[in-house]
Amino acid sequence: MLHVLQKRGGLRPSSFADWFAVAAVALLQAALLSVLLAGPILAQEASPGLLEPGDPRSEGAAPGLGSGPLFAALIVVVLGTAAALVTVAYARLVRR
Repeated sequence: MLHVLQKRGGLRPSSFADWFAVAAVALLQAALLSVLLAGPILAQEASPGLLEPGDPRSEGAAPGLGSGPLFAALIVVVLGTAAALVTVAYARLVRR
C-alpha cells in the first residue's frame, strides 16, 4: 500500500537517512528515560577487618611478570602478524 501511495505522489519515498534519524531519536529517548528512572545508586559500605591487607597467596615477594602475561602477549603479537599477512595475501590475490 505504501508503494502505491508513493507512486501517486501522496508520500515522499523513504530513505535510509529517515530510518536512521528515527532510530537515533528512539535510542536517545530510551537512554534519557533509563537515566531518569534509575535514580541514585549507592555503593555498599566496606566492612573493615575481614581480610588482611595484601595478597595472602604471595610469600612476601613483590608482584612481577611471570610466564603467563608474557606468553599471552607473545600469542597476541603472533596472531596479529599472521592476520596481517593473510590480509595482505588475500588483497593481492583479489587484485589480480
